[in-house]
Amino acid sequence: MQKFGIDISRWQKEFDFVRAKEEEGAEFVIIKAGGGDSGLYKDSKFDRNYEKAKAVGLPVGAYFYGNAFSVKEAEREADKFLSILAGKAFEYPVYYDVERKMLEQNKAALTDNILAFCEKLEQAGYFVGVYSNEYAFNHSMEDERLKKYVHWVAKYAENSPVLTSGMSIGIWQFGGEDNKLRSNKVAGVTCDQNYCYVDYPETIKLLELNGCKNVPEEPKEEPKEEPVFNPFLVRVETSYLNIRRGPGTNYATTGKYTGKGIFTIVEVQAGPGSKDGWGKLKSGAGWIALDFAKRT
Repeated sequence: MQKFGIDISRWQKEFDFVRAKEEEGAEFVIIKAGGGDSGLYKDSKFDRNYEKAKAVGLPVGAYFYGNAFSVKEAEREADKFLSILAGKAFEYPVYYDVERKMLEQNKAALTDNILAFCEKLEQAGYFVGVYSNEYAFNHSMEDERLKKYVHWVAKYAENSPVLTSGMSIGIWQFGGEDNKLRSNKVAGVTCDQNYCYVDYPETIKLLELNGCKNVPEEPKEEPKEEPVFNPFLVRVETSYLNIRRGPGTNYATTGKYTGKGIFTIVEVQAGPGSKDGWGKLKSGAGWIALDFAKRT
């Protein structure tokens, strides 16, 4: 599978999700929730973008722009991310955005910080991923240690990225302002664009992660059961039914049954003095089977 999606933040301002979906074919959106590169903050358009995307039926993921240089700082960033995500449901993963200054650390320290952030999100019930560019995954971090977490990889080129760790790529960010595959604008605004190769909503909903617990499904109409007529043998005498309640015991009947059986039967009601219903048939004498527990 391959689905086209976008990722946006406050830089896209009053983004038009209706146009993005209907005219440009966007099938999902990853929204910036906040970051740690200017103190710990929430993106000013996060709530607005989340609500607008949901309103047009676009599945949503989220990301946090990282700036941690120690495990404690990474954990603080994770706490901030969790506070922003609270009360919302995300059909796509939630990502730690690892780029720029964070990549100046040595491989082991950077990977430790990424793991600290991701593990805290995972423990809180989220389906977690890591975002970075192809070069960073291959040269700036110990990617084999990050195999638990799905990968969102940036490479602005005509050909898709390849990770030397052998990790699969769930989402490829193929363009932003620089875009080799299509226009760099969606709904008239320059924004990052992606291809997704994994059905994340199915997995996340199945596992009830990312706030997707107990999401009500569309009501389904229950199929109507056909009456089953089998427990009682009923003796037909002329055009009337007698109910056999035991050896040698018959009760007179004076009405009609609805359902399927050996004979065509119509309508049902209780007869005076009888312990069960009564009936009239279009056929003559014989034995048929009826289930009195399923009268109509």
